[in-house]
Amino acid sequence: MNSETNTTLVTFNGTKSVIKRITVPEWAYYGEVRIGNAMARIYTLRPNLWSEAWLNLTYSPETGLETGNVILLNGDLKNKTKDWFPDWEKFYRGLANETVYIFTPWGVKTVKTDGDGKFSANVSVPSERLPDMVWDRHPEVLLLHRSGAYYDTTVDTPRSRVFVNITSNGVRINVEPDNDWRYHWNLTTPTVVEFGQYANGYYLGSVTSLYVTSNATVPGKVSPGVYLFKVLPNNWLCRRDPDEGVSCGAGSETTQRIYYVTSGLELPKDVSYTGSELEVPIKLSGRGVFYYSYYSDGQRHYGIGFTDEDGNGKVKIEVGDLPLGAWKWIIVEFGFVSDKGALFDIDWNLWVHNTVDTLPPAIRAEVTPQSQEVGKNVTIRVTVTDDGKLKEVNVTITNVTNVLRSESFNVSGSIFTYAFNFTIRDLEDYILNVTAVDEAGHVSTKLVNFFGKAVKVAELNLTTNETHEINVENQTKIEVSAEQNGSVTMNVTVAAGVENEGARVKMAAKGYEDLKYVKVETNETVRYSWVILNLTYSDEMLRKLGISEDAITLLYWNGTEWIDLSKHVGETIPDNSPYGNITVFGFGRDKAHNYVWANVSHLSEYALAVKLPDLTVEAISPVRLYVGVPQTINITIRNLGGPVDKPFDVVLYANGTEIGRVTVSEVSEGAEFSLPFTWKPGKEGNYTLKAVVDPDNRIQESNESNNELIVLAEATRGTSLSASGLVLTLMRVNYLYYLYYTRNIKTFDELYQEAIKANVSNTTLQEALEHKEKAEEYYREASKYGPVLSNIANIRLFPYLRRAYVELKKAIEILEKALQA
Repeated sequence: MNSETNTTLVTFNGTKSVIKRITVPEWAYYGEVRIGNAMARIYTLRPNLWSEAWLNLTYSPETGLETGNVILLNGDLKNKTKDWFPDWEKFYRGLANETVYIFTPWGVKTVKTDGDGKFSANVSVPSERLPDMVWDRHPEVLLLHRSGAYYDTTVDTPRSRVFVNITSNGVRINVEPDNDWRYHWNLTTPTVVEFGQYANGYYLGSVTSLYVTSNATVPGKVSPGVYLFKVLPNNWLCRRDPDEGVSCGAGSETTQRIYYVTSGLELPKDVSYTGSELEVPIKLSGRGVFYYSYYSDGQRHYGIGFTDEDGNGKVKIEVGDLPLGAWKWIIVEFGFVSDKGALFDIDWNLWVHNTVDTLPPAIRAEVTPQSQEVGKNVTIRVTVTDDGKLKEVNVTITNVTNVLRSESFNVSGSIFTYAFNFTIRDLEDYILNVTAVDEAGHVSTKLVNFFGKAVKVAELNLTTNETHEINVENQTKIEVSAEQNGSVTMNVTVAAGVENEGARVKMAAKGYEDLKYVKVETNETVRYSWVILNLTYSDEMLRKLGISEDAITLLYWNGTEWIDLSKHVGETIPDNSPYGNITVFGFGRDKAHNYVWANVSHLSEYALAVKLPDLTVEAISPVRLYVGVPQTINITIRNLGGPVDKPFDVVLYANGTEIGRVTVSEVSEGAEFSLPFTWKPGKEGNYTLKAVVDPDNRIQESNESNNELIVLAEATRGTSLSASGLVLTLMRVNYLYYLYYTRNIKTFDELYQEAIKANVSNTTLQEALEHKEKAEEYYREASKYGPVLSNIANIRLFPYLRRAYVELKKAIEILEKALQA
């Protein structure tokens, strides 16, 4: 606004010429001026109120919690804009000697502003008795000025800071004044502290309540466990950490907090990471079992471990990718049961610091274009980076059988770039292989496929029922018989790989590998009588892949999926092409002359492909072993894909050490078989058994991620256990059944709600509920002996906890199967 009262002047280009005068209403705080798509906001200086209000609280055992009888207010009245801008603050002015009206539920009071526009007032109110642990009355105060400015605020109370120190030797509580610079009250108000052992949202057993004016001590032994502390809402329950200072939190954390009494539990706050799996040493009060879970790299991880007689154990953490010098914060949910106590579901804050180069080099490699005609060039670009320093980079180009180009570079820095051209020499599949090694010894490999192709354009003079032939590079022959006369231009592309990225992905998803791709396009729709495709292959290629000739087939792309023609002879298949559905008249393999043929009703997109093997480990058994006794361990292997025509190995490891290797020569499609391994455990304890099929990657498979299976086995000396060992084993088993049952209750409830939304039948829902009700009945039986966790070593709990777990598991399985269906 200019100096004219309530008038805004609009000018252009910095001139003094007034284009428009806008009268601003007396009541307006701001407005908007729009010219075309441009908008300007106009702010006016108007009276603006602000205030804060405080009410004291008192407490005594005789009268309880009571509000004070005076509300203390302070605030100011200023001329300023609706929104605050630091650049305009110099224009803001306090309004002196103005009357401010204060409205409370108990009456109206007036107060005058001083020379700076500030004011303060005491408003008498009646004292009120409140419940001990809840203050849900927050009276409001409304302030008004004759200009229409107003402000409403909630009455707050002065707060003290309450600090709790709880150990196995007792509880210490201190009440200190708040140090907030805004209030300068330095008041210490009494507080009521309530605490007790806590689990699953409820207190366990007795609850202690104390009235604390400055400090208090509760002596005596405190059992290990989780404890909940609460204070009155007019105080803050704070933590004091030697490293992080004072924290008073926010929300519910202001008035209640969880504390842990660990009694011999030692969990490190930070550890150094040097690569691979991180093993974090922990210590319990004695021999026991512990569990933990944490979230890392997008998934939840779970683990169980055991401690020795001295309480020493190790938690294994999958850190994931962590650059050199970086820190990672992991919240671990931890609990344990030992012969000297138990503690469940505590939050362990673990900081992991990577002190060495643990990550392999990162490789980016691209080939442009991915499919190129024979005799033309592709451009290859390679970029390699590393957290530390690179040592060596190797760049190799191969076809299926031979190395065509190989270069090696010694690198001293952390970045390597290289670009070159490569001439496509034939109608074949090429692989760019980039391998990088850093100074820490980490190795990375990047593979990029690219293809040679041939394009042939043929002019065909079609005559009804006559046969016309097209030959492309002596590798693909097409015979055509049409139901029409006339000339047609046929564009035939033959490539060593499928050019359509989406179609290539779908082929791989079905377990096939493309060897050759054929696409035929015409300048107009042709009415075919029949078409014969003849695509060749080489024995050398099949030997390299380890693939049987029986696995070679022809696939047809119908626009949405690949169709294996060998499985649909004599059938008509739905098709989205202009020619309509396709009929397969015949299919065959000529193993003597190395080609596959198909007789179909029209041309479009086809691929010569092989059904790749998919070897997987189905089972390892048994997992209960005996020390010093040679035992047979059976490994069950299954082939989920095409036949294998090349030898491969199956290896068994115990705790990372190879204990047996068997060579398998041939496997048919869909075959399942078991291999026996003999091993004698040398000592008692837990063993990790891992079986790996094709560890040397001799066989090209459709899925290389399912080639191993890991199980946990236990080796014991016969069947006898000591009394203490039996008790500890029972504690472990009972606790695991308890843990599974309590956690699966939530899983059942979630699945049940999903099943209702999915319109699962009432019969199925009732069946699931019946199993859940049985589980709850068994759990109630276990609870008759007292709190389950307090009696975790009681042998009488075992059958009931086990049955509760089994019945709940059945209920969940019923819902899961119904939802999958």
